[in-house]
Amino acid sequence: MNNKLKYFIYSQNSINTYKSCPTKFKYKYIDKINWKYDDIESREYYDSLKVGSEFHLLCERYFSNIPLGLNEYTNPKFKVWIDKIKNMFPMNKKNNKIYLPEYEVRFNLDGSIITAKYDLIIIDENSIEVWDWKTENVKLEYIKVKDRIQTVVYMFLAKEAVCKIFNLNIDYNNIKMKYYQPQYDDIPIEILPLVSNLNQFFARTEQQLKRERRFVSDAAHELRSPLAALRIQTEVAQLAGDDTKTREMALIHLTQGIDRANQLIEQLLTLSRLDNLNELDEQALIDWSEIITSLVSELFFNALNHQIDLSFDYQHLPPIKLGQPLLLSQMLRNLLDNAIKYCPKGTEVRVILQRTKILIEDNGGGVEPEELAKLGQRFYRPAGQNEKGSGLGLSIVARIAELHHYRFYLENIEYQGKIQGLRAVIEL
Repeated sequence: MNNKLKYFIYSQNSINTYKSCPTKFKYKYIDKINWKYDDIESREYYDSLKVGSEFHLLCERYFSNIPLGLNEYTNPKFKVWIDKIKNMFPMNKKNNKIYLPEYEVRFNLDGSIITAKYDLIIIDENSIEVWDWKTENVKLEYIKVKDRIQTVVYMFLAKEAVCKIFNLNIDYNNIKMKYYQPQYDDIPIEILPLVSNLNQFFARTEQQLKRERRFVSDAAHELRSPLAALRIQTEVAQLAGDDTKTREMALIHLTQGIDRANQLIEQLLTLSRLDNLNELDEQALIDWSEIITSLVSELFFNALNHQIDLSFDYQHLPPIKLGQPLLLSQMLRNLLDNAIKYCPKGTEVRVILQRTKILIEDNGGGVEPEELAKLGQRFYRPAGQNEKGSGLGLSIVARIAELHHYRFYLENIEYQGKIQGLRAVIEL
């Protein structure tokens, strides 16, 4: 562990920063490097922070039962927002609830200190409500906040820290969190009880860890073969002595092995990056006709060298949707590369664009049904293949399709009970 982290106090912001970008976490929290841009967008960002800070102060005063001092503020939104807060939480009514505004707790988790500063905690005999004020000009959705690190940390510490401080025995199911945006409506976003939220979080985390362990294990296994081959060829070159032909052949095999290892590593990095994506950003309108035309033109001479007839059959233009053109181009490229690489000479490969599907078909004889079921498994390559590959190309295709909410599958093309070729289907 970095010595600077030994006494580091983790907040939901720092944890969320690490989750989104470990490098930024290092710069900001370990190296203490902060940066600020003085452009228009930055000014708008800091203006928004100012609005949020001032509204939080007004809420703290209200729930602390001290004068608000609204006249100090020129922002007309504040009076409207505070009136909404007053209607939701009428403090003049007698009740047995405890209101804790801007309440901070710390919790020791296996030697690491985690902190949470709550905008508001409401405690009664049988339940805890955690409230968080949001003043940004983007309307929140349940699906966007239920998985936030903030949600998990705040609800967890409400049970583990707040309950101990106040000597409360409150069931997990009676701890809830609510996000409230006064600028939009009077209905807060209510998160599922703590136990449900944590169970979902732990299930996702466990699944991700299992996936990562399997990936690392498979990657290590696959890298052993090319590295062992490189070592053998290096020894052959060293022992060749005056045998120029043997040495040159060993060097050729050495170069091929390096190329294979590089390809495998590149595919591993690509797949790892895709696996860590939960959703796509920086999306653009997808022009399938343009993408396919460009790919077919680019791969035409490679197909010609393999004696493969490559063509594009435009049947219908799909509805315009958003996506990442570079990833989608890579998805189709992997499928076309496979068809060109593994189909026998004289095969016809067609890319067919339909309204709801993209098909890549060939008449290269297809594959046996038992092999078809295994295609797409990571690192799997059918026996008897002479062409070099990583066994990851179809896995990358499947992951890109999944990120775009497409369905991808392979099927044999049959005619009169005989397998004629292979079809890759992408349902848009």
